[in-house]
Amino acid sequence: MTVQLARESPTPHWIIDRTDERGLKDARDFLGDVLGVMGCDADMIYIGKTIMTELATNALVHTANDAVPVRVVVAEDGRPVIEVEDGSDARPQIRPIIEVADERDSLAEHFDSGRGLAMIAKMAAYWGWSMLEGRGKVVWAALPTVVK
Repeated sequence: MTVQLARESPTPHWIIDRTDERGLKDARDFLGDVLGVMGCDADMIYIGKTIMTELATNALVHTANDAVPVRVVVAEDGRPVIEVEDGSDARPQIRPIIEVADERDSLAEHFDSGRGLAMIAKMAAYWGWSMLEGRGKVVWAALPTVVK
């Protein structure tokens, strides 16, 4: 896959098809290529891929969308922003990360999922969501780097 960006180019985007078992991997590869062209280093590409995977997984798990659009834009402050669209009007909520003293603790089974937004909040420069006209929302996160 080759990605070329120009100022007059449309916003780079990828559609994850719910039925495609390679959908998330292909979206991660696409995002890595886009961030690389933008000048992000390997660490920022890894962070971007991790953030996108969490956002897209939330969209796939918590909505009935057949397709999940992923976009990359550059914010006014020069940070790459990863956007993932879903059809839900539910407000994203960070669930607290609770440390379990022992992995054999009976509480451990309750904490094997649902902490992705807390992780995103730690990894991103900032994150949030915007409601779409009609139905759904875009959840987004800005990488902690500035591109040229």
